[in-house]
Amino acid sequence: MLRRGLLIYVLLFPLAGVLVVCFIPAREKTLLKVVSLTAALSASVTSIVLWWGYRSTWFYRVVTRFNLVPIINVNFPLGIEDLTFCILVLTTLIVPVIILIGWDAIEDKKKILIFFL
Repeated sequence: MLRRGLLIYVLLFPLAGVLVVCFIPAREKTLLKVVSLTAALSASVTSIVLWWGYRSTWFYRVVTRFNLVPIINVNFPLGIEDLTFCILVLTTLIVPVIILIGWDAIEDKKKILIFFL
């Protein structure tokens, strides 16, 4: 199923954006904005795809399990329930809007963009 592992990508896209923004010089303001907006939009699109595949259950809506070390059965489960999922989708939709609104207004762009991501 396509939506099975998407929850981890909603978390990894902003983290990857922060790591890339950290290594971009502060004088490259346009590149900083484009990279942070791309990371935020990637997380937004991924969360919308997750929301599209909504299946209401009693427990967790989206659960992702990763088998980190199969020999000794070390797993990484990641789950999110209904209310938290709604907050996650709302947050991932608002962050690109905030970045676009502050496109020209923010002076110290690197610190603010890292904070938003």
